[in-house]
Amino acid sequence: MIRIHHISNHKLISLLLSLTLVLAAGAAGAKMVPLSDEELGSIRARTGMTFTAQDMDIEGDTAVIAWGDRDGLDGLPAGWVSLNNLVSKGSVDFHDTLSARLTTSTIGGVTEVTGMELSFDTADIHIEHMEIGNITLGDSPGTGNSLGSLYIGDMNLRVRGNIRMLSE
Repeated sequence: MIRIHHISNHKLISLLLSLTLVLAAGAAGAKMVPLSDEELGSIRARTGMTFTAQDMDIEGDTAVIAWGDRDGLDGLPAGWVSLNNLVSKGSVDFHDTLSARLTTSTIGGVTEVTGMELSFDTADIHIEHMEIGNITLGDSPGTGNSLGSLYIGDMNLRVRGNIRMLSE
């Protein structure tokens, strides 16, 4: 269910582009936990590692995500589109293993990591709810009159594929 209050169609495109950032923001709260010496000693890998991640909960909140132009354009003043008071809750479930593989290059006896590839079969993402408290247009981030709010409830996504990051 998606409810949009008091927002015109021409503003919706900017909002949807900004919403892409919001969906990615949930991953920002991930926490790394150090392994003990015993756990590190039991790891055996050659070119990568494989691990299983299931039933991961996601909760997040952000005060402001803003997109704008600080110095204006062609004599126009600065302007910002801000998504204020974002709250989200959901979960991610990987159906199979999530594999990470590092690629390396050795030049002059020095080995460097040149890339990383993450592979997974299927992941289900469930957004229980996500809400943007208000959307504003103003001369600085988080300011201006409200254009309304955005609520997304019970959204399900299925993701498959590879993510490849390479150095240049």
